[in-house]
Amino acid sequence: MKLNKYIHFIACDADDLDEFIETFSTSNDDYLAEIDGNKCIEIENLYSEFQKTFQFPDYFGCNWAAFDECLNDLDWINAKSYILIVRDMDKILPEDDVSFNLLLKYLRIAVTEWTEGRNYDDFPTKETPFHLYLHSSKENKNELYNRLQPLINNS
Repeated sequence: MKLNKYIHFIACDADDLDEFIETFSTSNDDYLAEIDGNKCIEIENLYSEFQKTFQFPDYFGCNWAAFDECLNDLDWINAKSYILIVRDMDKILPEDDVSFNLLLKYLRIAVTEWTEGRNYDDFPTKETPFHLYLHSSKENKNELYNRLQPLINNS
């Protein structure tokens, strides 16, 4: 299911997701990032996974403001487009709906700021494709779809 041109929902088993990931170009122009939801049960782990995956600078403060700032900067990554695949999104922050909804908010903001470009602050950006793929198993797709309602309603 496609929520908009850049936000996608995928329900499939792990092998099918691996095959899907292999279809992406591995050129130097694309930055392919994968987050494993199984490693993001707690907020600290989520921050750590994003920090590693996107090579956030050492000054990353492990809070939502810093997350937003770093995800919308990425000037340390030389790419003409970004592809973020969140494997097992349904496993992320299962006991923390407030933080899960904040994650959705900041992912949506990142997609918007990258795809529309930004002409404010000290760090303007040009329009850059930023695709977000949110994955769950077929068995958990309805649960994840329900948790994604804040994202769906704002897309």
